[in-house]
Amino acid sequence: MRFDAACKTRVLYLLVGDNGNCGVALIVTSVLTTATVFQVFETSEVQIMADAQYSAATRVQVLLEYLHEREMDLEDLGEQKRTKLEQCVQLRHFETEARQVRDSNLHFELVMERRVMFPAL
Repeated sequence: MRFDAACKTRVLYLLVGDNGNCGVALIVTSVLTTATVFQVFETSEVQIMADAQYSAATRVQVLLEYLHEREMDLEDLGEQKRTKLEQCVQLRHFETEARQVRDSNLHFELVMERRVMFPAL
């Protein structure tokens, strides 16, 4: 059973119609997405514990562990990106402060030059 985008749209329209029943649409979308994922696994060369020696519960447990490991990897990556972003923000603040000090020094030099040129002011 293959579901392309047009087929999914037709099924959603037939089930939901013009009423816009979001609950039914969500269920149908979920089922179609699950069917699509199932198709990908069936048509790909990936075998996920396909032997009959593994029960469905064991396969689900292994998949859950795999997903948990990927979640942890993503959290680690997110932490690294957050640290790098914080360093970029600190660098930006440092650059801003350095620019302000430079501008202040330039202003001070201009004031001192005017005093040398026009001591009465």
